[in-house]
Amino acid sequence: MKTYKTIILFSLFFLFSFSALFALESTEKIKEDYTVPEKDNYSEVFINNLIGSLTVESYNGKTLLIEATKTITAKSENGLETGISQISLAIYEFDRGLFIYLDHPCAQFDSEELQLNYNCNDYCDFNKRDYKFNMDILIKIPKSVDFIDASTVNNGEVYIQGLDCNLEAGNVNGSITVENHIGNIKARTVNGDVDISFIKNPESYAKFSTINGKIKVECLENLSAKVKYETMHGDFYTNYDDIDFLPAEIRKTESRKYKSTKYKLGSSKSLKIGNGETEFSFNTLNGDIYLTSK
Repeated sequence: MKTYKTIILFSLFFLFSFSALFALESTEKIKEDYTVPEKDNYSEVFINNLIGSLTVESYNGKTLLIEATKTITAKSENGLETGISQISLAIYEFDRGLFIYLDHPCAQFDSEELQLNYNCNDYCDFNKRDYKFNMDILIKIPKSVDFIDASTVNNGEVYIQGLDCNLEAGNVNGSITVENHIGNIKARTVNGDVDISFIKNPESYAKFSTINGKIKVECLENLSAKVKYETMHGDFYTNYDDIDFLPAEIRKTESRKYKSTKYKLGSSKSLKIGNGETEFSFNTLNGDIYLTSK
């Protein structure tokens, strides 16, 4: 059975006057716990924050624990009340897991496709609102969950610790840190560093990307990987010595209009560590790449 809930809990209001533009503030503490549904012995959790930090930790319990802090600052008491009512944390339960996200008037959630978009084109008043908001989220997840997708966009970092599952981690204006991970991983941000450490090497894939930032990945000594990397204004560094450099990939394009075929060398570089079993991918524009062993 599918259920949809919006968390509304107790608020601690701190109202004070300054000469600053946003002079009123409300802080709301949110605490909830959920059993993660599973189907065919498989479960997954999606966590989409928008403005604020996101921390995800693994623990030995049986329920998913949520601890969040919602902060609203406003120019007026009316703006403060509007922000309190419009900003919330939503939890959608489906047959094999949970979808947790920051909800506001522009949020468009497709429960069938499990897709979330923030589109304010139809909510011009929201863009002109006289309040600001922030949601800092901490999630403690049972070790039994098989897949986690965790992301934020602005004004916060993504920190993930001790997971044993496949993971996708995302940010836009902030860093991603994943510590003591077991499992395949995709980690992507735009403006920020990507810092990953494994306590067991991934078996199938590990993909990392940022535009403005460095990528640091620490694996175990017995790494067996085919590594593809690309950076325009940076360098690749590693302390692995069992390395074979691979030839550049050749890309083939065909034009039906001009009845021609073109071949072009790919811009990425490749190397093999050990037997090259796991696919590693690194991509950054302005930043160095580090792949090191513990």
